[in-house]
Amino acid sequence: MNNEEKILALLEKMNARFDSVDTRFDNVDARLDKVDARLDAMQEDMEIVKEDIVITREAANTLLEWADVMDSTTLKAVISKRASVDD
Repeated sequence: MNNEEKILALLEKMNARFDSVDTRFDNVDARLDKVDARLDAMQEDMEIVKEDIVITREAANTLLEWADVMDSTTLKAVISKRASVDD
């Protein structure tokens, strides 16, 4: 085997190894694509959760304000009723 044949044999071995590495990188790329898709879905879910949190907070604050108004209205009614009974 002369030098040219040895070089060609080495090149074939190197190409086979690079093909193997390329295949592994392709597999890694496919896995990363799946991870990216999952992260995108999670990000969308988080945006929905954030929107729902704002809505829930506003609703809770509205209910608390309503409860305060009802408490003061009820308290005034009770005081008024007691005052009329005492008279």
